[in-house]
This record gives sequence, C-alpha cells and structure tokens, in this order.
Amino acid sequence: MIAGILDWVQRVGAVALALTIALPGLDFLLLRGDLFVGGGLLALAALVLVVSESVRSPSDVSTSTAQRVVGAIAEEPDDEE
Repeated sequence: MIAGILDWVQRVGAVALALTIALPGLDFLLLRGDLFVGGGLLALAALVLVVSESVRSPSDVSTSTAQRVVGAIAEEPDDEE
C-alpha cells in the first residue's frame, strides 16, 4: 500500500515538473513563434516524463542490471528429454 502511494506521489511530482517546463514551451512555440526554444522545452518536458517512468530509483536500476547479467550468464536448462 505504501509503495503504491509513493509511486503515485512520484508520478504526480513528475507531471507537475513536466507541466512547469511544457507550459513556457507552448508559450514560446505558439505565441512567440520561437520554434527552437519552444520545441526544446517541450522535448525536455517529454524527457522528464520518460525518465521518471523508466527509472524509478537507483536500487531499481542496480537490481534490473543484475537480473540482466545473471540472465545472460546463467540460462535456464531446457526440460526436453
């Protein structure tokens, strides 16, 4: 239950941060006509959301890396007889 609440709070924080970056990006892009700055800010907002969804915490990164290494080294035996 606590992990679910913490994940929710983390997602809300990431969305809030992305919105604070995306709104000025929309302002630059649509109202001021500055494609470079507006597009850059929108890309940065999208990057914040992608990173927040793909990387949860440093322990998750190390755990998933260890699982990949172990999975590559120690393959499960086939049960074919």
